[in-house]
Amino acid sequence: MRPPRFNHTDMASLGLVVFGLGLSALLYSRLPELVPVHYNLEGVPDGWIPRVRGAFLLPLLALVSWAVQRHGGALLPARPRAALARSPMDAVALSSVALLTALHLIMLYVALGRAEAAGTPLALVCGVFWILSGQLIPRLRRNPFAGFRNPWALRSDEVWHRTQRFGGYSLTLGGLATLALAPFSTSAALGALVVSGLAPALYSFLLSTSPVRER
Repeated sequence: MRPPRFNHTDMASLGLVVFGLGLSALLYSRLPELVPVHYNLEGVPDGWIPRVRGAFLLPLLALVSWAVQRHGGALLPARPRAALARSPMDAVALSSVALLTALHLIMLYVALGRAEAAGTPLALVCGVFWILSGQLIPRLRRNPFAGFRNPWALRSDEVWHRTQRFGGYSLTLGGLATLALAPFSTSAALGALVVSGLAPALYSFLLSTSPVRER
């Protein structure tokens, strides 16, 4: 099977990576010696790493994420490789790169002293990502790289399909709830993300314990 064809979506993904790396290089001398990489439930930084690593960490992770999601299928057996080829992995990769780029921008903003906390923007970014994921996940075929990949969903195509469809609704509703809650309570917004992200796993487990007819 041929490798995925490079398209405009891939160009957008790599453009975001270059943008993140270039912005970090431009601002590098203005960044403090330690930059934030972790936040508490209110969005206040509580973990830092040296800027030589932190300034470029998320853009490089975005590049690795794109490479794995777009080309990691070459390492898989024929069946899951074919499933990835029939899935919108270019859009999945772009959404992952966009999320990491947005988180990188928030990190730079906080590191430069423009804000003491980033709870609301972090929640808003994650809420948008949840909604986008909710639209893409139901279109994924069974694979080990994207979607709700718990052991129960991976057992059969039918459980996989039903889990991803349920997950699409769950993430979309969770993302909308997060956007609504983010301006008022970061912890409540985070709770909406967690609940909507865990619900499909429970649903998948319940499906696996009852007879499921394959299509």
